[in-house]
Amino acid sequence: MHVFSLFLNPDPVQWNEIHVKHWIDWAIKEFKLVGVNPNNFKISGKQLCELTHPEFVKLIPNDKGDIFWTHLELLRKCKFVGKEKKIITFECFS
Repeated sequence: MHVFSLFLNPDPVQWNEIHVKHWIDWAIKEFKLVGVNPNNFKISGKQLCELTHPEFVKLIPNDKGDIFWTHLELLRKCKFVGKEKKIITFECFS
């Protein structure tokens, strides 16, 4: 088992493709997302934030109650999340 923390800019628009990859890998586990192909997320944070809801649903087909969509909306609209520390930490177990 490996435990690591990933430090991300609180503004996902600033993320690069590697940041998005780590975020989606974490999210698949955290939100128990089924049917998600992480290879479909070879995009920048800016591209991620520009996704419309219909585009997002194609990438995340089983987001019951739009929970993960809401998570993304909070990340892109509420940039105050994590501002005190200037980082967002995701702990991943593999």
